[in-house]
Amino acid sequence: MDESLMMAQAMRYEHDLMPWRSVDTTTSGPLNSWAFYLMRWVFGAPSYGLVHALAAVATGTAVLITWLTLRVLCHARVAALGGLAACTFVMLGQSPSMTHFTSEMIPLVLLTAAVWMIALGVNFLQVRHWAWPLAALLAGAAPWAKLQAAPLSLALVIGLMGMICWLRPDGQTSGTTLLRASVIAGAFCTVTLFLGSLIALQGTWDDFWNSYIARNLAYANAHTAGTQFSRVLHLWTDASRLSIISLLMAGMVVFAGAWGCHGCPGWRQQTRGHMAMLACMVLYLAAGVYAVTKPPFNFPHYHFLLFLPVILVSTMLLSMWSEHDAESTSPNSFPAGYAWFALTVIAMPFAAIRSSAPGWLAHWRSSVERVPGYQLARRLQILAPHATSLGIWGWAPQVYVHAGLTPASRHAISHYLIDPHPLRERFRRSYLADLKKSRPAVIVDAVTPLALLWDWSGTERIESFPELDEFIRSNYRLVENFPADGSQAPYRIYLLNDSGL
Repeated sequence: MDESLMMAQAMRYEHDLMPWRSVDTTTSGPLNSWAFYLMRWVFGAPSYGLVHALAAVATGTAVLITWLTLRVLCHARVAALGGLAACTFVMLGQSPSMTHFTSEMIPLVLLTAAVWMIALGVNFLQVRHWAWPLAALLAGAAPWAKLQAAPLSLALVIGLMGMICWLRPDGQTSGTTLLRASVIAGAFCTVTLFLGSLIALQGTWDDFWNSYIARNLAYANAHTAGTQFSRVLHLWTDASRLSIISLLMAGMVVFAGAWGCHGCPGWRQQTRGHMAMLACMVLYLAAGVYAVTKPPFNFPHYHFLLFLPVILVSTMLLSMWSEHDAESTSPNSFPAGYAWFALTVIAMPFAAIRSSAPGWLAHWRSSVERVPGYQLARRLQILAPHATSLGIWGWAPQVYVHAGLTPASRHAISHYLIDPHPLRERFRRSYLADLKKSRPAVIVDAVTPLALLWDWSGTERIESFPELDEFIRSNYRLVENFPADGSQAPYRIYLLNDSGL
C-alpha cells in the first residue's frame, strides 16, 4: 500500500512539483514521493519490481553504512558481528520474495549516514569540521521523509551539541564552542528553513501544517508516562507486536546487564570521544523507542528506525568488553560472518531485480491478476480507454498504478477525509475543489472490503459526504458495480456525463 501510494503521488508531481498543493503526503513526507518521481523521470513509469529493487538498495546501503560506522568505533571482528546482526534483522524483517519499500527507508539511510559522520568526527579530529555539520544536515532532512523520525533527528543533534561542549580541545574558547554549536544548529535547520520558506511562498503553509504536522501529531495520540511505558513493554509482552527487533532489544538489555554486573569491563580504557558516542547512541535509542511506540498502531516497518541504535549500542559494549583480547585488534581477523554480510548486501538488490524478471515469479504474478484492485484497473481501461486521471473515494492507491491514471486530487487516499477529526471538513473541501477543477473521466467509490477498509464500515461510502454525492449525481452516472457477483460490497464506477465515454 505504501509503495502504491508513493507511486501514485509521483504521477501528480509530473504536473506540479509543489507538495501540499499537488500532493498531500499524509503520514509520509515529500522526500519519499519526490524520490519516486525522480525514479519515474529516469526510468519511466516504475514497476513494482523496480521499487522493490530500490528498497533493497536502500536497506543494503543502511547495512553497509552501519558496518562502516562500527569499523570506525570498534575492532574489525566485533564490527563484522555487528554487520551480521544488521543483515539478520533485514533478512528476517522482510518478505522472503521481495524487499518492500516503506516510508522509513529514506529516513533510515539519512540517519544511518548521519551517525557515520558523527563517528568519523569522534575518531578523526581533522574531519570533524565538516563531518559533524554534514551529520546535522542529514539528520535535519530525515523528518521531511517521515515525521516519525523527528525524535531521532533531535536526539542526534542534542548528542552532537553535547559532544561539542564535552570534547572541545584544551584552550578552545567559549566563543569558538558557541560558533561550532551555531554551525551545527544551522545545518540541522537548513532543509526545514528551505522547504518551509518554499511552502510559505507558494501559499500552502496552512495545508502543510494541518496535514503533515497537526494530523500526524493527532495520529500519534497523547499518552501519559504510564501508558507510554506500557506501550514500550508491549514490544515484548504482546504476541502481536513481537518481532525480530524485540528479540534484538531483549538481547541488548541482557548483554548490557551482564556487562554492568561484571564491572563495565573496558569502560575506563575508552576515550572521551567513545564514551560520548555511546551516550549519544543510548539517547538515540531512547528516542527511537519513543517514536516507534507513540502511534496507536505498531506496524512492523516502524521497527526499521530501531535496528541501527540497537546494533550500535550492543556492538560498542561488546567491543569494550573484548578490548583486552589482543587478537581482536588484528585487521586480518575478519570472521566468516563478514563474508556472509557482504554477500547479503549484494544479494538483496539482485534478488529484488530477479523478482521482476519474466517468468521468475509467474505464480505470484498470476495471483496479482486475481486481486480485485488489479481487476478493477483493467476494467477501468476498458470502460474509459481515453481517461487520463481518476478520482477514488477510499483507500485503493494500487488502482492508480495498475490503471496508469493520475490521481485527480492531491488526496490520493481518503484517510483524512473519512476518519473523524476536527480538520476533516477542511480536507473534504480541498478534495472536492480538486475534483471540480480536474473533472476526472472516472470516479470510483472504493470503500469496500475489496480494498483496504481501515477501520471503516459501509456507512462511509460517497453518500457520507453529501457535497461530493451531490457533485457526482449532477455530473456523473453510475455505470457499473464491480465485481457484479454480489459476493461483497462492490466498487462503484462513475463516468463523467460529458466525457463521451
